[in-house]
Amino acid sequence: MNNTGMSTGSGTPSCADLVSELSRPRDSWPGRRKGKPFRYLVPAPTLALLLVLLSFPSAGAQEPEPATGENREFGVIDNSDDMRRIPVKQVASLMKEIGYKSVAVSTEEPQWNERVKAFHDASLRIGGVSLKWTTDGKSDSFNIPMDLVLSKVRDTGAIIMFGIAVKDGATVTDTRIVEQLRARAEEVQKAGVTLGIYPHLGFWVSRFEHATRVAEAVDHPALGVCLVLSHYMKQSDEKDLPARLRVAKGRLMAAVINGSATGNTKAMGWDRLIQHIDQGEFDLPALLDLLCGELKFKGPVFVQCSNIQAPTRRTLEASYTKWQDLKRHCRVTSKAGKKD
Repeated sequence: MNNTGMSTGSGTPSCADLVSELSRPRDSWPGRRKGKPFRYLVPAPTLALLLVLLSFPSAGAQEPEPATGENREFGVIDNSDDMRRIPVKQVASLMKEIGYKSVAVSTEEPQWNERVKAFHDASLRIGGVSLKWTTDGKSDSFNIPMDLVLSKVRDTGAIIMFGIAVKDGATVTDTRIVEQLRARAEEVQKAGVTLGIYPHLGFWVSRFEHATRVAEAVDHPALGVCLVLSHYMKQSDEKDLPARLRVAKGRLMAAVINGSATGNTKAMGWDRLIQHIDQGEFDLPALLDLLCGELKFKGPVFVQCSNIQAPTRRTLEASYTKWQDLKRHCRVTSKAGKKD
């Protein structure tokens, strides 16, 4: 409470506060000296305008608009065999022609500037970056220096999806890795981007549930976990996926999807586990219903293209066309149970 009796918890008095204050006897108002005219009366027109303005919620109190099927960020990871073979300007041109607005970049340092420039020149947003983070417990590094990455995506809200690897011969504790990742989360948060652990077969963090535990231990708003469907299907049982997603609910930063076979997927090759999203038996609509409905997931959806052998145009057209159907499953369910 301040010296006028108004509540100051929110920092801004409400209309009710002002009306209550103005209804008090004027002899009790601050600044009023008995027998003297009150000097601080607000002119009626000004007061009316003030009350109208205060009736609107402040910008800082507004919730961000939910991601719906229409405005959710969607793109492909530029890592198919053909996308890496043909000139990147051609890849970017095809993306723009087909209708893409966003792309996730997966490359090495020598090609980084060239690929990012080509996508920017085509008016494509760099919505995601795929990197590898390696530590020996003492020092850590990304396969592309973080300063270089941030110079291109600073303050864009992009997600840096990264696999976690330990240097050969090094013995690293979970506690030390958590400390290092928390420092990295602080770094990217100041730059206006986020980090998402990318579970990757053969890496120190290979399973989705392990990535979730690490993210929980780091416990930083700028660091979470990515669902990478292909690597999940290679290592875990499909039937367990809903439960594991529910555990990770608050930490999910991005979903990397693709068409996939079902059944004994642990014994299958990547050609069956990574297909175009208009192929395979895996139920992508049900997955998106769970993510975007029950779990209120609001992050980007990227299509995994690694190991796909088709021409770039075929891959891009198949993904974009199928997404026009799938995106209706990406609307956020309201409290009333209706789709926004």
